[in-house]
Amino acid sequence: MVPLGYPYLKELGATAGKTMAHSRDQAHLFNHGYAYWLATGDPRAAILQQAIAAYSLASVYQGAYSDGRYRSRFGYQRSTANSWTAAWKLRDIALNASGPLLWPKSRSLKIVDDVMADWEKQIAVVDAGTDASSIMLRLIGSIDNQSGLGISNFMTQGYGPEAAYLWASAGRPKMLERLARQMVLRFGYIGGTRGVYGTASGSAFGARATSGGPITYSTVEGLAAYVNGNSTYPADSFDGAAQHTVMRAYWLLRLAKDAQARGWISPVKDIDLAISRMETARAKVAPNKDLGVIGWKHAGIPFAD
Repeated sequence: MVPLGYPYLKELGATAGKTMAHSRDQAHLFNHGYAYWLATGDPRAAILQQAIAAYSLASVYQGAYSDGRYRSRFGYQRSTANSWTAAWKLRDIALNASGPLLWPKSRSLKIVDDVMADWEKQIAVVDAGTDASSIMLRLIGSIDNQSGLGISNFMTQGYGPEAAYLWASAGRPKMLERLARQMVLRFGYIGGTRGVYGTASGSAFGARATSGGPITYSTVEGLAAYVNGNSTYPADSFDGAAQHTVMRAYWLLRLAKDAQARGWISPVKDIDLAISRMETARAKVAPNKDLGVIGWKHAGIPFAD
């Protein structure tokens, strides 16, 4: 509800007294006041972060498991990654705030532990699968079981890096290790715009001929060779790729390298190769207009170290 007497109605194009949609869903919970909470410790911001966690939990339409365990999102990459983000925020609030409007610390930490343990359990099932989709997703380093032609080309790096880095700092390295391996595959072994799209186009990274179709490889090297042999996108530049999609992948690799240096995650094979290839390829990219770089939806920030 837009408050009466709000001083910036004209700038917002809003009408006093009108209820406005927030244009958000569980797939877009990237920040929503968390920076304000970190900067101020304002208890109102703590309540907001708890509400975001509650919204994330409510979006898992199956509800909790029959034994009372809370579920993680699993099946749409940005929703999956944002369940990590919501859990981290709730953990931070539980450890640093209390009050009559906040859940008890024990309840909050149970929710956090349940959500993260559920993701780890579900991704282990994908990794153990012997069907074509599970093998493909394991080799790609997908963070859930969404398959088809492949995975999203932007959701993993668009929504996962910071949350995965923070969780690695708290002793849960699997997310960041997995994300880093995916970026090494896409930008170290494949490279350039080809690493963005694979054999697909639009918003997908493809690694098979048709949606749900068979695969002809059983190793990461075989997957890279398949994409390199079936994609016409450039592998040595980012011509034709969205700048913010590329930038976020680069930042993910740099975060992973930092976490590796701190001993938070296991060494990621060929991470330096992927970083080097990205830096070389970005130097060749042709100038283009890409509003995603400054857009807020996918958290565009400068492409820099």
